[in-house]
Amino acid sequence: MPWPVYSERLLHHKGAGTWTFTVPDDTRLVLTNLEAISEITIPAQVWLAVGGILLEYLTLPAQWSTVHRVMRVVAYQGEDCTMGINSTGTHCTLSGYLFKDDSGRTGPPITVVERELTRPEALPTAV
Repeated sequence: MPWPVYSERLLHHKGAGTWTFTVPDDTRLVLTNLEAISEITIPAQVWLAVGGILLEYLTLPAQWSTVHRVMRVVAYQGEDCTMGINSTGTHCTLSGYLFKDDSGRTGPPITVVERELTRPEALPTAV
C-alpha cells in the first residue's frame, strides 16, 4: 500500500452511548488498540463491532479497573467500527492505522469454500 500511513485515535468517549467511525473511501484501517477504564463502583461493559460483527465485549468489574486490548483487525472502505459503553463514568479509546488504499476493495480478496471434513483413521497402537 502506498504512503501515507498514519496512526489515528478514531473514537474517544466517556459515558454511556454508541459511536461509529466509518472508514473513508480509498482508505483501509487496521485497528490496533482498545483502551477502557471505569471510575464507577459497579461493573461496566464496553464492546466493539467491525463490519457488523461483534469482536470484543469487555467487562470492567470495579472502580478504576482498566482493560487494554491489542489487536490487528482490518476494516475496508465503507465499513463501520462501532464502540459502545453501557454506563456513565466509563472512558474508552479506539486507535489504529489508516492507509491510503485506492484498490477499491470493500472486503477480503478471497472466496471461502465450505466442504465436509472427513475424520482421519486412527493411528496404530504401539505394542
